[in-house]
Amino acid sequence: MKKAKNYITLYEQKTEESFSDWGYYYPPRNWEEFYNLENQTYEKYLVQKEHDDVLRTKSYISLLDTTNDFGFYIAFKKADCGLLNNVLYQTSRHKLLNLGMTASGGSHCHALMDVLSAFSCNDFEVIDHFFPQNLPHANGRFYTEVSVNLLRVLYYQEKRLKEEAIQMAQRFLSRKVTSWEKNTVSYFMALVNRDRKEAGNCLRELCLAYQKMEHSVNSLDNKLAKCFAPEIHGMYRFARIVDEDLFHSVIRPEHPCFWEAFE
Repeated sequence: MKKAKNYITLYEQKTEESFSDWGYYYPPRNWEEFYNLENQTYEKYLVQKEHDDVLRTKSYISLLDTTNDFGFYIAFKKADCGLLNNVLYQTSRHKLLNLGMTASGGSHCHALMDVLSAFSCNDFEVIDHFFPQNLPHANGRFYTEVSVNLLRVLYYQEKRLKEEAIQMAQRFLSRKVTSWEKNTVSYFMALVNRDRKEAGNCLRELCLAYQKMEHSVNSLDNKLAKCFAPEIHGMYRFARIVDEDLFHSVIRPEHPCFWEAFE
């Protein structure tokens, strides 16, 4: 995976900057540093059983933050797409666990990006938990809500709600929105319409928009995030459970953030 070299270079630059600023390497460069960091955090915050179970559970989930960048770093260094698939499963589930700890009276439409990351490793079970069928459709104020409505129509085959979701999407697309918002909604619309050409065009435009988005307030983290776009891989993968023939006919985007080798 030649495209991994850029991620590896940026990651190692980040660890060196950490050492220069704070006297320790973060994120970790190897398994020894990883385990040392985890054990130190565990001994400092979790070895004592003074906190209740809720706080301890939240602390354990927070402890998993270290695995995120480090997991991708190891997978990219080994050029191992199978390991990358596992890392995507672990990191997307971890982020969704974090989101799931926040109380909600409805579906977690704000979780869309992390749900799409889960799709990149064919983890579609998360739909039932975050976008359950028995809840009414979202109001459609944000692109996440509009996209989730269309996603649910496709996943649950909600024919009676299809027209409502389409009309909501059309109203949203008539507004002035960002390229990412427009093409995310348009992609799910293309799947509803079984339009392989439009789906492929949207994926290509999403790759371009992904490079213009701010993924982090930290400049180096922002560059790291732009090396690989699991959300776009996830959208592409979602087409397979909608219509396998459509999936195989969609042209995959040729862009550095979309990795053909992984697909």
